[in-house]
Amino acid sequence: MRRTGSWIGGIGLLLAALACGIGQSPTDLQATVEGAAQNYGPTLAAQLTAAGPTLAALETAATQRGPEVWAMETAAVQTADALRYGTGSEDTSGGNQAAATLQPPAASTEAPPPSGDPSTGYTGGDEHDTVLVDTLIPGTPRTATVASAFDAHDWIFGVQAGGTISLSATTTGSTDVVITLIDPAGTVVQRVDNGANGVPESLSVTVAQAGTYTARITTWTTGDYTISLSLQ
Repeated sequence: MRRTGSWIGGIGLLLAALACGIGQSPTDLQATVEGAAQNYGPTLAAQLTAAGPTLAALETAATQRGPEVWAMETAAVQTADALRYGTGSEDTSGGNQAAATLQPPAASTEAPPPSGDPSTGYTGGDEHDTVLVDTLIPGTPRTATVASAFDAHDWIFGVQAGGTISLSATTTGSTDVVITLIDPAGTVVQRVDNGANGVPESLSVTVAQAGTYTARITTWTTGDYTISLSLQ
């Protein structure tokens, strides 16, 4: 490391020499720069060359230690997960046994909701809380209120293969809603959001798959809305 310090010191001397000439005239300053380059250039180049092996050795050491550090980090994460899920056994002294005896947490036994059954409320990946799931009948508008920007309403209805779905949502005051149409498998078909408060949202799409579809309502600005459905 002494060599590294020496070439850094050489740079410092060169910069100091240049700083001394800042207040001079342009001609004198040029002479100072040229003189400094001539005086310190060869020394600086030699010091950089001498420091090369040291820098290369540091790079080699970092490369060699990389896998070791990664393995230690992976083991630490696995041990922490095992301890968090309570799968480690404790000895008589109250301490935990070695990480090698720990087992990963068992897979959840909770069955996922059946495909094509939106009764629990599809989210479409928006991470809102589904607080209402109800049936929407064509030609019968429904009015509801979204009380929180984190809430969502799911309106479900059946569609025949090749049917055309037309949805619209009108609002009261400054309420700003978003309509997301979700197919029977829980996949987003279309999402409409014109970005304006108090302006109705609407969509119309022909679907190939028959089944139960979901019109999901979320809001940017909470309040009342009325949703209407037409099927052809």
